[in-house]
Amino acid sequence: MDKLSKVLGIGRYFLGLAFFAILFWVFPKLLNQPVLSTALGYFTFPFVILSVPIIILGLYFIIVSKTRWKLDVILILLAVVCFNGLRGLYQGMVPQGENQGESQLENIVGDAELRVTILTENQTPVAGVEVDVGEGPGKPPEGGSIDTNEQGMAIFSIKPGNYVIYFNTYKFPANLEQPTGGQVPIAVEAGQINQKTIILKSK
Repeated sequence: MDKLSKVLGIGRYFLGLAFFAILFWVFPKLLNQPVLSTALGYFTFPFVILSVPIIILGLYFIIVSKTRWKLDVILILLAVVCFNGLRGLYQGMVPQGENQGESQLENIVGDAELRVTILTENQTPVAGVEVDVGEGPGKPPEGGSIDTNEQGMAIFSIKPGNYVIYFNTYKFPANLEQPTGGQVPIAVEAGQINQKTIILKSK
């Protein structure tokens, strides 16, 4: 009996670790998102409502070695519900890459130059913002995703055409608001430097 209890205790410990591994590693990978930015996003509203219970449940199974079958089953089911809710929230707030990305061009690399400049209301450049360009919000096509430099500029070499500029929610500054609608239309023409300046308002 003592041996069984010890085995169950070890199993509970690894189950708790699995909660953390799924939340902070497996889950971002399944969503095709950066691990660090996704993990940090769990602690912003409303994701925190579902991520914190998962963390607490993980700690519970790691710390508490005594098996309480009914309670444990209920808590595991609660964790599953939280994971599903978190996935739904994520897909609802992040551009719908997996659903809409299939209709996007797979590769928009070309000879037309597009310069997108991101500024605050007081004309301060915003560096390190992921700027995405594609047919519509979603997983950006090849050549359609660049981070802004110190001048707040992202320079694309893409095919001429009609696109929209949009942003990765998890790499977007928390103190700034995205443009109305979350996207900005842009017509890229051949033989010239196409420029677009986007002013972001403070929250």
